[in-house]
Amino acid sequence: MHFLETVLSEFLPVLAAVGTPALALTLIIVLYFPHVARAVMILVAGIVAVVTGDKDRRESCHEVLDKVTCRGGGPPAWPRRMTFVPCRLPGVRDQLGKVGGALMSLAAAAALGYLITSRAVGEPSPPLKWPVWPYYLCGAMFVVGGLLYATARGKLPGFRRPALTVKIMGDSQFENWKHIALIAALHVQVKNTTDKPVLVSGYAYTSDSGGDAPWDSQVTGDQAMSVKREIYRRDEMQQYGQPLRHFARITPGQTISGWFLIPVNRPPGGGTPACTVIVKDDVSNQYRATLSAREPQVYGS
Repeated sequence: MHFLETVLSEFLPVLAAVGTPALALTLIIVLYFPHVARAVMILVAGIVAVVTGDKDRRESCHEVLDKVTCRGGGPPAWPRRMTFVPCRLPGVRDQLGKVGGALMSLAAAAALGYLITSRAVGEPSPPLKWPVWPYYLCGAMFVVGGLLYATARGKLPGFRRPALTVKIMGDSQFENWKHIALIAALHVQVKNTTDKPVLVSGYAYTSDSGGDAPWDSQVTGDQAMSVKREIYRRDEMQQYGQPLRHFARITPGQTISGWFLIPVNRPPGGGTPACTVIVKDDVSNQYRATLSAREPQVYGS
């Protein structure tokens, strides 16, 4: 009996301080990082299958390994009665926000659980020694989680995310128009990351000419006009889709996409030049996205 009291007095505070965070952290990993959970399951099942002397336990581990590693030829699957939420994390900032929020919730739950446990046990003989360090640990976790969450939301100086994020999509196209210039049809996506509408005052672009003179200074006036008319025609007919210029107001959280048609130089060695799209709001802030240059490709053996 004395041994049991000694064990309780030494380890119960530690279990109360560590058990709740460990359980919560396990649930977070399972829900938001299923691939990590899968790897841990494979590792644990493999170790148990090797070291155990129990035949039934070894067979159970082999069954788990077969299902998780898809040895039967099918897609990887979790054992029955185990369901996990798919990992859909759209970006680094969203990941930071989720991790920060989880840390704050975890710290608050752990501190509350520790407080309740320390008060509910009472004062047995010998009295339990409840250390203070778990509160400091929970406080530090809460502060770190708050910093991560604030960083993700753009609340910290130096980490504020722009009001608009611009991206040039992979289905953008280039066409060599009558060997005069390249007509670049850029599919541009713009997202309002704030909780307020953003007014767009204009769209512009730059392109890397590789040190050469602009394309329209290397051709005749009629040739340059033919390219501009062709771009105007395609834009008016919405040949590729809705033009980007139609979007002058982006509502909070809205993501818009449109096509931006521009003439650019033809690189002497072929391929396509680097192009940058510039979105300018009504207070002259600029938001940029660049499509990298591409060298001509060689296909076949």
